Amino acid sequence: MTIEKLKLTRSKKRLPSATLTTTANKDPFPYGWRYIIETTPDGKQTYRQVALTQADFLNPQLGDQMIQNTKHFQLMKDFAVMLEIRYQADETMAVFADLKMIWGINGLSEPAPDIAVVPNIKNKAADRNSFKVKEEGTRPCLIIEIVSPNYPGDDTDKVEIYAKAGIAEYFTIDPYFGDELLESRVTGYRLIGGRYEKMQPNKAGYLLSETTGLYFGLTADKRSVVLVDVFTEQRLLRPHEIEKARLQAEKAHLKAEAKAEAEADRAAKLEARVKELEAKLQYPSEKG
Repeated sequence: MTIEKLKLTRSKKRLPSATLTTTANKDPFPYGWRYIIETTPDGKQTYRQVALTQADFLNPQLGDQMIQNTKHFQLMKDFAVMLEIRYQADETMAVFADLKMIWGINGLSEPAPDIAVVPNIKNKAADRNSFKVKEEGTRPCLIIEIVSPNYPGDDTDKVEIYAKAGIAEYFTIDPYFGDELLESRVTGYRLIGGRYEKMQPNKAGYLLSETTGLYFGLTADKRSVVLVDVFTEQRLLRPHEIEKARLQAEKAHLKAEAKAEAEADRAAKLEARVKELEAKLQYPSEKG
């Protein structure tokens, strides 16, 4: 029996009609799954759902369906949006989320980083289902991985992978999930002489990303990670903060309009009263 790997993009595709078989074990796909095609000697094809392992997160295949918890997904989305907004006017800087890297280096695993910031991009808007470093002529300058307790390797295996791939900076974010971890943690690595060295925080406790001009730090309660522009010292806002700021601005605008209209109405009433009094103060002879 020959097995041909089924190549799918991360978008959901309808599988051709075939026999679908799965294992009946309880929660057989804790890390996700992929489909493979089994072709029998009589030419029939059977699509089988195969469970992913922890190792697959270091070298996923196109079409793999990986399980993510809601906190991990929300953080990944927030960082992606913050960085996309930062670089929206720069056609040479791209931000990718969960996009498989194709290094073109024999034997080196090819993960799909949570966030990859890529400089010197030639076609930022191109539709990609993977990032082929040799074809693109560039590579990420910064990779961010959000650590999940279910998928070890972000602070071990991937450190070695990204160093060998020539990624200038690598940050891991170990987020506060409301459990025994009482605060978030941020670790930064900088490539020096082909090896990663851990970054040291400044007096404010921030780590500097030299490739992006951003500080990585924590809020006062140390439960949330913040990104701060080195030059403006302004914090990058998360999507819900941007929406909150928009609603507050709209509310202030409406209140100002209402006040202006109320003052205009009051002014009109006062002017009418003045005219009424002026009329009463005129002598009969002045009225003609």
